[in-house]
Amino acid sequence: MKALKHLIILLSAFFMVAACQKEVSLETGSNGGMAVGTLKDSLANCQPISINGLYFTDSTLADSNYVIVQVNITAPGTYVIFTDAQNGFSFRDSGFFASTGVTSVKLKSKGRPVLAVTTDFTVTFGSSFCVFSIPVLPNQNNGGGGNNPAAFTLAGTTNNCTGAVVQGSFAEGTALDASNKVDIQVTVTTPGTYTITTTTTNGMTFFKSGTFTTTGAQTITLQGSGTPTTAGATQIPVSAGGTACAFTVNVGQPADINLADSAWQFTQGNNTFHGTLDSIAFSKVNGIDVLQLYGLTFATGDSLFVMGIGMTSNTIASGTYNTNTFAAFDFSDFNATTIFSANPQTPTVNIAIVLTYDPATKIAQGTFSGTAKISNNTSVPITGGKFKAKLP
Repeated sequence: MKALKHLIILLSAFFMVAACQKEVSLETGSNGGMAVGTLKDSLANCQPISINGLYFTDSTLADSNYVIVQVNITAPGTYVIFTDAQNGFSFRDSGFFASTGVTSVKLKSKGRPVLAVTTDFTVTFGSSFCVFSIPVLPNQNNGGGGNNPAAFTLAGTTNNCTGAVVQGSFAEGTALDASNKVDIQVTVTTPGTYTITTTTTNGMTFFKSGTFTTTGAQTITLQGSGTPTTAGATQIPVSAGGTACAFTVNVGQPADINLADSAWQFTQGNNTFHGTLDSIAFSKVNGIDVLQLYGLTFATGDSLFVMGIGMTSNTIASGTYNTNTFAAFDFSDFNATTIFSANPQTPTVNIAIVLTYDPATKIAQGTFSGTAKISNNTSVPITGGKFKAKLP
């Protein structure tokens, strides 16, 4: 029992360090008077983010360049909502929320884009954060002609882009690539330049710029970027030429983890969680040798996976280890609140960890499954667990 207590104490300290690191990195405050809320909805999904204005290289951003985020306020107070600085520009707003509920906040831009690339941002409010992308265009102020804007309309209705064809496969946690596109129909009445950018939804943005040289019905292909954060049917709104429509992208369950890298994955119910391992260690604490693994969820980084496996000697041994005897599993949210747990202090649940270790390559890998506790002390199944870790 003394050895088990050492293991539990070790893992508790591990959580504490991880939580402190995240709090510092997000620059959040805990002083009285600060508003409390989140950028996410009741299902922990990021709420819609609207991007406004066009973004050109070497062009100082103006009042027309801003981002609107949706926040759910649970306690009034002062606030600061900001993004990281990427590609020479960023977004930020501060003020006071006088009431609770969902409200829109306009984040003002600052800076001057440097490169003509799709630029990813992380927006932060309190302990929540979400991601969105903004395409930056080449500077059109080249002294030549041909830059007059086109006049055109999107084909379809607000909820349906007529004839839209989505290309490529989409999976939660997998970044979009050149194969992820969508064809949409437009009707051009005046040739000229155009830019079409969708609202960033479920981590995805679709974009295209160019020049219409003729009038009439035409098909254009929008290139996708970003990383889907949630599996399921996602409706992507498009606004351009004074018209609007939408198309649907079906996002599949997360792709299996790449076991060529240090990573972890498990499933609970209909949800699959996965990410890389940010810390791997095998060390002695108070005479107990413990293999320690932890890492944040992929893309969102708002949850923490931790696993500890106690050894009976100073070497890592292959075998089966159980959380109700000499191992521990914990999955917690950004505030270090436990979501799933199984350890010697919860003996009515158990996760069996099948570990294989190769001392030549220093690679520890394995599978795990069983049952874990949730916040109301109910037991839930954990399935499909796997991990691979290369020790330093």
